[in-house]
Amino acid sequence: MMMKTWVSVLPLYPLKMLFIRCFYYSLISLFTKVWLNLEKHSMDKLVIDLEELKKRSEEELPAFFDFAKKVKQIPLSRFDEIAHPIVKEITSKIDCTQCGNCCRHQEPGVSEDEIERLSTCKNIPVKEFKDQFVAWDKEGISFLFQKPCTFLHGNICSIYTQRPGSCADFPGLHRPRLKWRIKQVEENYSICPIVFNVVEKLKEIL
Repeated sequence: MMMKTWVSVLPLYPLKMLFIRCFYYSLISLFTKVWLNLEKHSMDKLVIDLEELKKRSEEELPAFFDFAKKVKQIPLSRFDEIAHPIVKEITSKIDCTQCGNCCRHQEPGVSEDEIERLSTCKNIPVKEFKDQFVAWDKEGISFLFQKPCTFLHGNICSIYTQRPGSCADFPGLHRPRLKWRIKQVEENYSICPIVFNVVEKLKEIL
């Protein structure tokens, strides 16, 4: 009651709104910490089966768009504060080497140095490697176009320790300014178990 009275006497409406928003996002941050404590040892709630992931992501797609609208209303740095602890927790529970789904669907960017290194892994000349496995987009960015990736053996990358930087970085949820990459999150929502589970947990909080 005291807090409500204090807010009501603030002279400027924008100041009142700033206070309310700060209080709201503080509650979200607190809820996130509580959720992480509750979920710390839980694996059974995560969707890791790829068939189930595909089915669930299709069912949840309309809800994803509602989620994206909510994300737009949250300040950039605040969304990172909310999302990154969840990203860290879920990433620690999912073994990417048992999945390999990104290697079946993605076209990872590669630099000239990486192309040279990958051609050595294939034991073929750089030009031959480019002809067989590399394409360029309209902006001149090179990427591996073969799907599944030529280096995928079963569910495991055969050159895991030498994989391109874009592969090692995938799905990139840990990087700052995640809010700006929400379209990329949407694209990977049905592909990557980490992305799907992070979004589902964020939907519970926001």
